[in-house]
Order: sequence, then structure tokens, then C-alpha cells
Amino acid sequence: MNRETIDRLDARVNALGASLFFDEVTVATAAAAGIDDVFALYASRAGVLGDVDAGQAASALAFFDPKVVADVWSGLDRFGTPSQVAEIFAGAMSSAATQRWDPEAASVVVALGLKVAESVTPTGHALFTGWRRVARARGDVSSVVQALRELRGDVHIQCISVHGLHPLEAEMVTRGASAAQMHGWAPPYPEPEPLIDAVAAAESATSHRMAQIYAAALTAAEFDDLVAAVDALE
Repeated sequence: MNRETIDRLDARVNALGASLFFDEVTVATAAAAGIDDVFALYASRAGVLGDVDAGQAASALAFFDPKVVADVWSGLDRFGTPSQVAEIFAGAMSSAATQRWDPEAASVVVALGLKVAESVTPTGHALFTGWRRVARARGDVSSVVQALRELRGDVHIQCISVHGLHPLEAEMVTRGASAAQMHGWAPPYPEPEPLIDAVAAAESATSHRMAQIYAAALTAAEFDDLVAAVDALE
């Protein structure tokens, strides 16, 4: 389980999970359930925390400007509690995954992904813990992918904090000003050059921790099967 493979797997999981957020099937399914605001729908990604306030949601989401989270969070009550909207969001993404992803590969991802998720003792893994609960209850591939996605995300948030970085600083190095703007941060933005080494160290620490998690949960053969199944989902 070398770093290159770990990073490639996690990047693929990240992209697959994100692809469901605004998928037309996700959006249409949620709209049919009464939620026609895609921003409120996406914000309910943090609704798995329970009926928390905007500050708690912003803390878990980390890479979004808390003011933007607060603005969107305040509008969730038009559709129900955060946990209710999150339940609809999870179901809508599941509908999209059922139409988009290979069912044979999906069954492998569910079995092995849940094995990974169940092996983790959460310590400061708020979104992962919430999505793991959803994955346990639903047993569907989209929820398992979201749980694994949030696992690396939570680990990474911890690692950038340990290395003295603000989420915006890490964002500027890894994805630049366009991503910072997309996540609601207003300029002026920090210069990325002085932050490169710290971000690289945080990235390395994240990959190292994820390698430990996979190695503790899966045999080498199972890990290879998970990689292959994730690759085959689309």
C-alpha cells in the first residue's frame, strides 16, 4: 500500500462522491421530495451531524467560509431540520449512484468500504462518523463512498491544523484562488509560496494516516480488490 496508490484511491473516492452532489438524478430526486435548492441540499452534507447550528456545521466543513455556511444554513429550515434534509440528500445520491455506477463493483465497494469504516475509532472525525452511521443504516454504495470521502477529509483537516495552517491557506496551495472563491472566501488571499512546505507536510501526514487505516482494516488482496472496484464504479 504505497502512497501513490493510496492517494490515487482517495482522489478517486473524492471525485466519485463529489460527482453525486449535483448530479441531475440527485437534484431531480431531491426536488421531487420537496427540496429544490441545490445549495441547501449540498449544505445538508453536514446534516449527518444532527440538528446542529451553523457554527458546528462550518467547523466540520472547514474549507468553506463560515459566513457562507451560516447564510445557507439559515435557509435549511424551509425544508426541514438539517438531519431531515440530509436524509433526503443521501437517498437522492443513492438514486443517482444506482443509475450511474456498475452494480457488481458497487457491491465490492460496500463490503470492503464498510470494513474500512468499521475499523476506525473516530477521534475528531465528525463528518466521517455521521456518514458512517448513514452507510451502516442504508448499506448503499453512495453512502459508503461518502463515508470514505469524509474519512480522508477529516484526517486532512486534522493534519493541516497540526501543521499550523488555516484551511484557506491549504486551499491556496492545492487548488488556488478559484477554489477559494468557490468556497466563499473573499480576497485578499494569502500568498501560497511561503506555505508550500507546510501543506506538503500536511498532505504527506494525511496519506500516511490513511495508509495506516487501510492496512489495519484490509489484507493486501482486499485492498487491491477495493482499488479495482472503485476504479470500475464508472
